[in-house]
Amino acid sequence: TIHDLIFLRFPQFYNPLDVLIYKTKIRHACERADRIVAISKQTAEDVQSLLSTPADKIRVVYQGCHPNFKRTFTLQQLYAIKTAYRLPEDFILYVGTIEPRKNALLILKALTQLKTDIPLVLIGRATAYLKDIKKYADDNGLSNRVMYRHQVRFEDLPAIYQMAKVFVYPSFYEGFGIPLLEAIECQVPVITSQGSCFQEAAGPDSLYVDPNNAEALAHQIDNVLTDAVLR
Repeated sequence: TIHDLIFLRFPQFYNPLDVLIYKTKIRHACERADRIVAISKQTAEDVQSLLSTPADKIRVVYQGCHPNFKRTFTLQQLYAIKTAYRLPEDFILYVGTIEPRKNALLILKALTQLKTDIPLVLIGRATAYLKDIKKYADDNGLSNRVMYRHQVRFEDLPAIYQMAKVFVYPSFYEGFGIPLLEAIECQVPVITSQGSCFQEAAGPDSLYVDPNNAEALAHQIDNVLTDAVLR
């Protein structure tokens, strides 16, 4: 099973030695395997083009979503979780590793252009990229609007999704993008990136923007926040 070949598409996001090791191992595995499972059409295309693997050797099998994200919560449970994590009444949500490839900084750039002062909640493991995000927040008067929650219990995550006004995932590239599926299962409006596998994961009822265009992202966030029918 191959989840993605991002280390070949975007080697600048990886340690060069890791890229060499991953490439050597995965090329050997593809040559020896009788059948290769790719978790999206995008990954299947990457396996063909980047590893010269015959198309008839590959099958696309989409990923599912953990049953945890189908849970419902009482108002009392939602309030308890909101209090425990000190969450605001309304917020934009991002879930995922806070690293350059996932492009969370674009959301902060969009915040400066929104028509409202709604805050942003970032959930996920931090990397050195977090320093860039915090610096941008400090430099642009956003420090009070960006909240970082690096330790969230898996059992509580669906409730946080459900309390969000909109889920934003502006990643440059993914093999699939499970947080998109989690958000959709939690019935949260989704805005994500154009290209890659995002249309496969998020489907026809999500909104898509250029992951380099903060103005376009701000426009779509404003649309979702102000249009109840669209939401």
